Amino acid sequence: MGDIAIIIMALAVLVLVVFLIPLLFEIKRTLQRFNTFMDRTEAELLPTVEELRGTLHNMKAITEDVETVTENVKDITSLLEETVKALTGVRNVIYNLQKETNATIAGLREGVKTGFKVFVKSLTTKGGV
Repeated sequence: MGDIAIIIMALAVLVLVVFLIPLLFEIKRTLQRFNTFMDRTEAELLPTVEELRGTLHNMKAITEDVETVTENVKDITSLLEETVKALTGVRNVIYNLQKETNATIAGLREGVKTGFKVFVKSLTTKGGV
């Protein structure tokens, strides 16, 4: 009875081996195809990764340029604000000077007018010079 069990087990192992051999060959072919796929994918991805690195480098340079331009615009804006303040001060000085000058001229005109009237009146009332 023990011999029959050994023969049955040997046959079972033989059947198992017969079914496992094609399976192992299929697994081997699948692994080869997978390795080929991975090699092709890596070969195609490397240039893409390098291009992305270049693009990121360019974007960094552009960002730095934009930051520089932004700082320059801030400086120009600050200078313009200071210029506007200075021009406003000059405008106020000129406006006040104009008001004072107009008042002085109006006063002189009225003074000359009054003086002329007084002179003419004194000539006519006293009989002249």
